[in-house]
Amino acid sequence: MNVGMDGWMDGWMERWMERWMLGKKGKLIKFEPEIICLTHALLYVQEKQYFSFPGELLMRMLKMLILPLITSSLMSGLATMDSKACGKMGVITITYYLWTTFMAVTVGIILVVSIHPGAAAQKDNYSVGKVVLSSADALLDLIRYFPFGIVFLIAGKILEMEDPSVIGQKLGLYVITVVSGLAVHGIILLPLLFVLITKKNPFAFIQGILQALLIALATSSSSATLPITLKCLLENNGIDRRVARFVLPVGATINMDGTALYEAVAAIFIAQVNEYELDLGQIITISITASAASIGAAGIPQSGLVTMVIVLTSVGLPTEDITLIIAVDWALDRLRTMTNVLGDALAAGIIAHVCQKDFAPKPPPVRVPWREGGGVWDRMGTRHLLAPGIKTVL
Repeated sequence: MNVGMDGWMDGWMERWMERWMLGKKGKLIKFEPEIICLTHALLYVQEKQYFSFPGELLMRMLKMLILPLITSSLMSGLATMDSKACGKMGVITITYYLWTTFMAVTVGIILVVSIHPGAAAQKDNYSVGKVVLSSADALLDLIRYFPFGIVFLIAGKILEMEDPSVIGQKLGLYVITVVSGLAVHGIILLPLLFVLITKKNPFAFIQGILQALLIALATSSSSATLPITLKCLLENNGIDRRVARFVLPVGATINMDGTALYEAVAAIFIAQVNEYELDLGQIITISITASAASIGAAGIPQSGLVTMVIVLTSVGLPTEDITLIIAVDWALDRLRTMTNVLGDALAAGIIAHVCQKDFAPKPPPVRVPWREGGGVWDRMGTRHLLAPGIKTVL
């Protein structure tokens, strides 16, 4: 960003802070629990919109990343495939990943509809103006602006609520719903699928990738965990190197079971908070969109927040309500990353079992005597001529 634009932004931010962060008596409002105690009597509707304006800027920056994020992720995943050498394994891998993603979305929808975490939550709706960002340097500014924007993003939503404790209770149920869904999918369904196909103990296999799961919990990035996952599969579980090097990179790009489950639950939770009744067609739309959006989500921390905009838009839900769940997303993001890594590793074990005959070492060709013309035939059907005086050894 050029110097003139930087100076204008700094001056605008200082004027904004002076105008809206000073109380009626000129006392600075601190970022402490007192900010939560502001009531509707102190702030008008327009003032609440100004207060949440920095958070709205952050949301617009995240929306700007959707197209390049999805495009680059899909291209990198497709680039790892060699259709000529691994056609069968490629079809099996993609089919398995799509099936497990659909399973994860189904589990999430069943739980969120059953538990109903967002029911009867109080929330006032409003709309704000659009902010257009055209500078390429905004990607770098986003890193510096993120902590500041998050504070006002959440604070603006709290000021809208008539009773913040109600949303707090519903948010707790939302966390329980997501964690329960991840547990059902990662601890029950995926190991059950593994044992049905391979006839092996899935928990012994999971023990071999425990280091990768801990790295996923710490880094919240399936892409950053990829080298450790590959090392664990090769050294601890004895997976064929060709299978592991094909399945894991593709899985780190398109197999996001935990993200798909999380986005489906979050979308229905936001609908429940807004007292918006979803019919069967809209729920199916959410399941399909969440599956597709999870395929486009990059294996980086909190990329699900970016692709969730697609899911909410598909059924007409307000995208600004992502702020309702952003306060707990950092913890849920680590758990769903563990689920993603676990799904990739189990997929490698299943596909290695299914394709083991295709990757079994082939015996060297054995020559047999050819009685006409002084040559031999090998098992591949190729004729080999022998020099005069050389005998074939049976």
